[in-house]
Amino acid sequence: MTKNNQTNELTGLLTISRFREVAHQALENTDLRAQGVSFIYLDIENFKNYNEIMGFSAGDEVLQFMAKTIDDEFNGRHVAYFGSDHFVILARNSEALVKTKTIIATLDAKFGQMSVNVKAGIYTLQPDDDIDISVCCDRAKIACDSIKHKYDASYCFYTNEMGRDLWLRRFIPDQFPTALASGHIKVNFQPIVRALTDDVCGLEALVRWNDPDYGFISPGQFVPVLEQAHLVHKLDIFVIEEVCRAYKYSLVDSNLATVPVSVNLSRLDFSLCDIYEEVERLIKKYDVPKDMLHIEVTETVLNEEGNFLRDGIIKFQENGYQVWMDDFGSGYSSFNVLKDYDFDVLKLDMKFLADFERNENAHIIIASIVSMAKKLGVRTVTEGVETKEQWEFLKSIGCDMGQGYFFNRPAPLEQIWESMTAKRRGNEELTNRSYYDAIDKIDLKGSNPFSYERRKQLDQGLPLAIAELRNGSYRFLKATPGFVKLIRTLGVKSVKECEELFNDTNSNINKQINRLLENSTQTGKFLKSTL
Repeated sequence: MTKNNQTNELTGLLTISRFREVAHQALENTDLRAQGVSFIYLDIENFKNYNEIMGFSAGDEVLQFMAKTIDDEFNGRHVAYFGSDHFVILARNSEALVKTKTIIATLDAKFGQMSVNVKAGIYTLQPDDDIDISVCCDRAKIACDSIKHKYDASYCFYTNEMGRDLWLRRFIPDQFPTALASGHIKVNFQPIVRALTDDVCGLEALVRWNDPDYGFISPGQFVPVLEQAHLVHKLDIFVIEEVCRAYKYSLVDSNLATVPVSVNLSRLDFSLCDIYEEVERLIKKYDVPKDMLHIEVTETVLNEEGNFLRDGIIKFQENGYQVWMDDFGSGYSSFNVLKDYDFDVLKLDMKFLADFERNENAHIIIASIVSMAKKLGVRTVTEGVETKEQWEFLKSIGCDMGQGYFFNRPAPLEQIWESMTAKRRGNEELTNRSYYDAIDKIDLKGSNPFSYERRKQLDQGLPLAIAELRNGSYRFLKATPGFVKLIRTLGVKSVKECEELFNDTNSNINKQINRLLENSTQTGKFLKSTL
């Protein structure tokens, strides 16, 4: 409610319509424009949750306190309440940032413990700008929105790049149907290479949008926008049909018909359409075998959705499709997802290799994930392979497949085949696929390397034990099941009995172990001995 349509009753600040009038009048003052002015947009993050928990009366008190704080800082000049938890200010450049910081600090001191966080966006009007007041407010809001959920940022200045992002968010949904129909959106392919043979064992279909006017639009830009616009299922169905068409008309001609193609599905595919039926319709239309089309879903997809997505994935698997987890390690609950789903392949996120040369922790983490996957009977692909050194390392730890620029950038199908030919890289024969898949499940670094099936029991582990020598007496602190199993084959019934043998000064074992320890202490080296 307002008084005389000029001020808001709750806050006492200017209404939107009145603010536009006074801001327009203020900008006509050439002296003020010469000093430089900015529009400040303030937003209370999580205000809806605060209202639900504390009640609307408490929420109104926050708004009133914030309104008074802003009004006091700017002496009642050009300050407006835009509804909900939004405030807008027209201020001189010289005072805009300083007073914005003061307002944020004041609100944080009073309500910070109750998760009332204020974000601010600032748009600085250029001296020769001649734009509408509403556009200025929108740009300040865009800057404010850009730092939502960023807890290390409380304010942000508008940039031209933000304006381009806003334009793209409008352009992409509007032009998407035309781009599909006109061929501006195309499907490229990137090889997946098997470590055992260095042959191409698969392809991933990756969509690219090259607009004749705007230029290249990256998937990172258009896929999230299409998801927000509930159009992404049309994109994914288009990709699947292009892959099926390529299998029937192009893959055979390029000698790549023996390798399967993986396609990415969005979480919204499972709710906006019956994606399983769409896939079934297309593989029947183009006579594509089910084992030639693999389904990829990202870890973040699996974190966000409920049973309907789980049921959809299981339906694909039960009807003969491989389902791969893409971008493993990119989310916060990777292992929970791995616990709850059975996947055929894990694709390790390319970020693991981002600083491979400088960060040895990356080596340990990748090796551990590969080892864990072996125990689960799941094969692995590492994305983002860019160097020979990375590829040799992945081979050495038992990673089954690799994908990245080291092998080939995403490209049209004919270019992939030409590149493979030039690099003398072959493609895997269909008859060999199951054979190599079985070999990939052998864990050469495990204590039970020939366990092809998913292991229902944990490994016995290498025959290792930790013994302590204190005051001339041995005590076993830890021993693996593998160690217990080994000593039993030697006629020693338990670790306790082994400990007694170590402490028997008349035994040959006691003499040998003492001599071994003495030599090791003197040389500072690890020594081997047959006891």
